[in-house]
Amino acid sequence: MSTALLHDPEALEGYARDVSGLRHLPEAVARPESTNEVRELMQRSAADHVCVTAAGAQTSTTGASVAERGWLLSTRAMARILDIDAARRVARVEPGVLIGDLQRACAAEGLFFAPDPTSEEECTVGGAIACNASGPRTLAYGATRRHVRALTAVLADGSRFTARRTDVEKNTVGYHLAHDQVDWFVGSEGTLGIVTEAEIALLPVPPRVLGLGVPF
Repeated sequence: MSTALLHDPEALEGYARDVSGLRHLPEAVARPESTNEVRELMQRSAADHVCVTAAGAQTSTTGASVAERGWLLSTRAMARILDIDAARRVARVEPGVLIGDLQRACAAEGLFFAPDPTSEEECTVGGAIACNASGPRTLAYGATRRHVRALTAVLADGSRFTARRTDVEKNTVGYHLAHDQVDWFVGSEGTLGIVTEAEIALLPVPPRVLGLGVPF
């Protein structure tokens, strides 16, 4: 296996908690750098019957990125912006890319990623997808779900799964299970699979910005 598991207690301590303050020391930590390495890790965990908790920058306030048992898979090393297509207004990124870094790269093309978690200098794109993150701009642009065009994920058995949104508005009758499989993963917090790559929609930077505060 090319992705080594960390067992050193001092190293594990760095992955033992998130912003919620909840603390659990994982049995081991993996830091894969590619989809194939994630696949190898999940194949091994399935064979050994070990549960895996996915984590990005661990800015969660709910303890969702803390491994109560088993292994913790950190996507921090998968932090490449693979492509920004200004003509199509899309970016292809790995899950460990910080949203703040993505915004700066897109700004050079006159574009921006509409979802804006207030922790964008700390949180990752993968984390935003996992929890369908939102922020102050959600009222105008919607949450993260609306801006994910396609994704690649690794399932619990190590198989690779890809999904892309369609333009289909109606599908005769039946359960709404196969339509836009992207939505299966957005907001699932890593319980259905680990997102290893995503294509996200970008928007032109508006010429003016209006801020509005509403007390309640």
